[in-house]
Amino acid sequence: MPMLGLLITCLFAQQPTMPPVDQLYVVNAENAVIRCGGDRNYYAFLEAPPQSLIHVKEEMANWGRVPADGPLFSGSWGWLRLASDEPGRFEVVNEQTGTTLDTMPVFAPDLMNPEPTKAWRPVCMLPMDSKVDIVDSTTEILDGKSYHFYKIRLPRQAEGWINMANLRKATSAEAEAWSAVNRGVSRKVVVTEEVDTTPVHTEITVTTAPDGRPSYLARYLKNQNRHGVVDKVVIIEEEPGEEIVINARPVQEKQNDYFIGLEQLYSSVPPTDMSDDLISRLWDAYAIIAEEDVNTDPEAAQMASIRMRQLELATCLLDQQRSINKLESVMDMASRDVRVVQQAIDAPTDYVVIGRLNVSSIFTGNDGRPVMYRVEDPLSGRTLAYIDPEVSLDLPAMIGQWIGVVGPVNFDSRWQVQVIAPQRVDLVAATPY
Repeated sequence: MPMLGLLITCLFAQQPTMPPVDQLYVVNAENAVIRCGGDRNYYAFLEAPPQSLIHVKEEMANWGRVPADGPLFSGSWGWLRLASDEPGRFEVVNEQTGTTLDTMPVFAPDLMNPEPTKAWRPVCMLPMDSKVDIVDSTTEILDGKSYHFYKIRLPRQAEGWINMANLRKATSAEAEAWSAVNRGVSRKVVVTEEVDTTPVHTEITVTTAPDGRPSYLARYLKNQNRHGVVDKVVIIEEEPGEEIVINARPVQEKQNDYFIGLEQLYSSVPPTDMSDDLISRLWDAYAIIAEEDVNTDPEAAQMASIRMRQLELATCLLDQQRSINKLESVMDMASRDVRVVQQAIDAPTDYVVIGRLNVSSIFTGNDGRPVMYRVEDPLSGRTLAYIDPEVSLDLPAMIGQWIGVVGPVNFDSRWQVQVIAPQRVDLVAATPY
């Protein structure tokens, strides 16, 4: 594929398109929120009212990664912050518009405390030359240093997280609402150019965003630098209308547009926030540059090799994070167990033993031994006491659960164990394992 075609493909992939229907969900819970990370420890930055339609592109540990597109994010915003002594990173064009002069993070606002100094979690990285809509601005002191804060419309590449327990799958009819809200204006663009005196005709489709702003691809066609002379760009409306011809000026200098496009994609999202599929696709694309541009553009080839290594490290970090999330789930469950035990201990009931009920592998009724249940310490697995199988108590239904036992404790000298004659067994916590 020619270099131009590859770059157009990359840029066109960023267009707001209809997500797969199986990735569309409807909020079916009260007080649902979008958080800036996949855990309750991350603060919320956007409310998700019931019946809201959202796009979940990835699930991890019962949390869904939500891109900032669709009707729910139409009025969302974030913070750009710039140290007062670093004016060269952001340019204010006018009261409503600004441009990034360097890669800059966008911080999610805190719903509970919307002050800009309280926003600490980035939800995306804006690449250089990104246009932003400024809603408001202020200057505050953070950690003893002066910062300019710019309240901006949340970019589409931003992402949040929502608990999947608050969602249900969207129906086909509900998914149509997404398509209606996000449907833009389609135009057919015919680009005619001459490369090495051989006419080359490229026909593509450009989508204008619902707010009327030109798409990434439209801006690319307008601002790109190519080796050769572009004769004209013809824009043909879907409805019959007047043909508009834009004369393009000759450009003599050639740039590695494919590499530039990849760099813009790479810098738009932190690698550790990328999906596995995006990391894989970027790695393959950089591998092409690292192999094929060694002689023609050695600097780009070297940087591509560095990016490949960074993406590999990001993959390792993501795997480690998934392992950490699983361990945190186990720790959270263990913490709940400790709280349950503490509550039972603090309760006024005089339990002679508290623990998890289980069957005994020793007292099974064989070899002349009686049948008994055991109460074990869930952390160490040590047997705390044995229980006679009282017929009036439904002990088998409580196996694996936290119980509290009331009754006299006797030492069985024959078997050398503590045995409880249960008068009452309470289900302290019904936690399946």
